[in-house]
Amino acid sequence: MEWDGWSNAIIAILTFVLLLFSSWKGWKEVNFRSATKNLHTSCQDEDKMGYFVVSFPWYRHLFPPWMSSVKPPRIPSLRTIIKHGDLGIFTASIMDSLKRGHCDVSWRPLYEQFFRECAWAMDYNPKVRELLENVFNEKSGLREYLKQAEFDIWMARRCAEGKVKGDQLPEPHRGCTHIPFWKFWLYRHNLKEQLYYCRSLSSGPRILRPLTERIASMDRHFLYYRWQVERCQHETNAVRQHHATVGPLLVSSAIPLEHDPVTKKTIAEFKQHHQNRHHHIALQSDTTNISNHEGSPAVRVSEEELAALSFMLGIEIKSGDEQFLPGGRGGFGTCLTSNKFKGKSVLRLIQHVDHPQFSNARGGSRYSILFAKHLACGCIPFERWHDHEVQTLVVTEKVQDIIQEGGSICDTVDKTKTSDFRWTNPEIQYLSHMPAFGNGGNFYHMNRSHPGFKPSLPGTIWANCTQTERHFSITTWPEVIARLAFGGLVPMATRPLAEAVRFSVGGASHSSGDMEALEKLMRRVQEVIHDEPDCWIPMFGERFKEQCRKKRKDVNVDFTSQAAGVFDQEMSDIVRHFGQYTTLLEALLARTDEVPPGGAGGNANDTDSFTTATSGSVDRQQGATAEEENILEHERRIREKVYKACVNQIKETYKTAVEWEGRKKAGTANAPFLLSTTTSLGTSHKNLAGREEGDIIQTVELSRWRLSMEQCATVARCLIQAWTSFVRIVDWNDNDPAGRDGSRPSYHPVSLAELPDVAAWE
Repeated sequence: MEWDGWSNAIIAILTFVLLLFSSWKGWKEVNFRSATKNLHTSCQDEDKMGYFVVSFPWYRHLFPPWMSSVKPPRIPSLRTIIKHGDLGIFTASIMDSLKRGHCDVSWRPLYEQFFRECAWAMDYNPKVRELLENVFNEKSGLREYLKQAEFDIWMARRCAEGKVKGDQLPEPHRGCTHIPFWKFWLYRHNLKEQLYYCRSLSSGPRILRPLTERIASMDRHFLYYRWQVERCQHETNAVRQHHATVGPLLVSSAIPLEHDPVTKKTIAEFKQHHQNRHHHIALQSDTTNISNHEGSPAVRVSEEELAALSFMLGIEIKSGDEQFLPGGRGGFGTCLTSNKFKGKSVLRLIQHVDHPQFSNARGGSRYSILFAKHLACGCIPFERWHDHEVQTLVVTEKVQDIIQEGGSICDTVDKTKTSDFRWTNPEIQYLSHMPAFGNGGNFYHMNRSHPGFKPSLPGTIWANCTQTERHFSITTWPEVIARLAFGGLVPMATRPLAEAVRFSVGGASHSSGDMEALEKLMRRVQEVIHDEPDCWIPMFGERFKEQCRKKRKDVNVDFTSQAAGVFDQEMSDIVRHFGQYTTLLEALLARTDEVPPGGAGGNANDTDSFTTATSGSVDRQQGATAEEENILEHERRIREKVYKACVNQIKETYKTAVEWEGRKKAGTANAPFLLSTTTSLGTSHKNLAGREEGDIIQTVELSRWRLSMEQCATVARCLIQAWTSFVRIVDWNDNDPAGRDGSRPSYHPVSLAELPDVAAWE
């Protein structure tokens, strides 16, 4: 056969194959659209849906008739996410890591970040890993989302190493579609946690520092890790490499609610009684379908979930011109909008994309979701018993008077009184309706004091036992409010609660000098992290970093410009300040004089902080190792010691304040009891116990921020005092909109009746 004949045959065969492939492709597309007609085409768009895109198994693509009708993807309900936040799986810092720019599906960034936070928690804490593996099992249908989040974490490690080593690894913009999962599995088991490398071995012994200008875009979770680094030493005939440990730059300040860090004071008989009353409640994931709302993927949100979300993000919800159209602005640059379509409320949660890192703190775990809900309703949670019932103290004006008198507070065993108390207090009723993990809350609001009763300590909190008709002392008021520095710097609180806390911690009214002292301490910490201003990690946010740069160049910068209008702060500014305060405390916790396991950790630039590690690197993908548990135990021990020291300081200030209040009522008090933050941080002085305390700011500057537990506790107490000046007041009765002094505005929450029963969150 001649060549022309062969060429015609080949062309005919290729044309036939092309027509056959086109027919199969068209047939497949028709079947695919028929199978997914209930979801709309947007659910099949990877760029819009991310983790939650609708897809088929590969074998169903081979034969189109196998594409049966697709069920809508199931995702966790917003109620489930809030319950995980109650347990401390994540904090409000979840908003700092959102991948912005997904405006088509506004719920997607929060839901994806929720799975990433769960993956980070599993990677860091073996106990959380065991808990969540039982929750996100194969039966739940959520395991695939968690796998994609784990892949994103792995890619974040690769990018972090690339940025430090100078490689050109691009940061992925979405999930695991770029690399097959089997390849990811092979890589992750060979990954070494080494952020530092040796460029040259000819310069003798030296510590290698990272390319810190590239660390700025790394994930904030890396600031909590301990990394293995290499110390290179040049010798005559050989090169030796010493492995050492560096970090963490931050130690989480969050104290789990179920753990009493001071002492276990609950009587065994009392605990046994509650064991008989309740059964263990396991963490479960309630799932919901992604619905199709006029071509847009939507999630159903109830009024209770929307209320909890507003307190979680600091959104001041206001009713619109029409009924059931809530909206408002909140922290983290968020904005809640709503409209009505065919009689149904449609919500969108938008986050500003213009320089989101400019105002937010880079690091820090911010505040607890549980504390955000309770403090906005005038309550402070202090324990979670084994039946998952939250013990919370209700600070009403009556309870505030009891606290200032040094009286005792208890709960009630009369269920009728408890029911009446909830109905007569709208904030307690509001809190009871919001999603929560466990059996709700047990409220402490009764006056335990009576004629002839003298509590051992002022502000003692008692619990009732119906079986034995006895009272048991379980905690004290100073122990309760000391928790505010360890995960409780929330953006909203009621006025009686804020005033009671200010009274107890040595509460002066707001002054610019106190704000200047805290800002100066943050500036000193920022300067010590890196001596070169061009290489600083923006631990307190880009804005604070730029101010520090200008200050070092002798440019006139007023760090306290926001202090004059403290009561006029926007919610985003309030959240930013509290994020910086939490970061400050966690940075100081990471550099206490407590010796970590395996040697003293320290800054990468401080040669004295490096010691030869006795063990190899920590491979967090291999499970719970002994070294991993030692590190977690070390961090827990630091938190507890600083917490204890903070409690002791507040006990002293509270006792002094109660004594002054008694003299005031007797008419013998000369001057109000005040304790200035400027004095506590900025000068050498004697504290209330008569002990000499050095200048904390100078200690940070001269000793490479190695502070004692007492000094860290002083900073924690000062942060609580500053919190009372910044927190947005929540007025539940709408009888004090401008504040008692006419200068401090308040926020009046909308009632649940004004929120839509069920809304579509697009």
